[in-house]
Amino acid sequence: MSGSEKEQLSNVVSIGSAEAESILLNLRALRDQIVTAWRERGVVLSREEQAVLHAEIQQTCEFLTNLTRHP
Repeated sequence: MSGSEKEQLSNVVSIGSAEAESILLNLRALRDQIVTAWRERGVVLSREEQAVLHAEIQQTCEFLTNLTRHP
């Protein structure tokens, strides 16, 4: 095992199921807050605003996917 692989492994921390559940609940709550705010305000975006929002959503999804991907 190389030095960099050992460093990566030393940075790995296992979280408990309670912490994992808390993260999941927070993600779901954030999604619900966004949907509620969107519906309550009757949001209308320009094409440019739609493009920016779409790009941000894609980047966030990619980030979360990469973050949770198994090596």
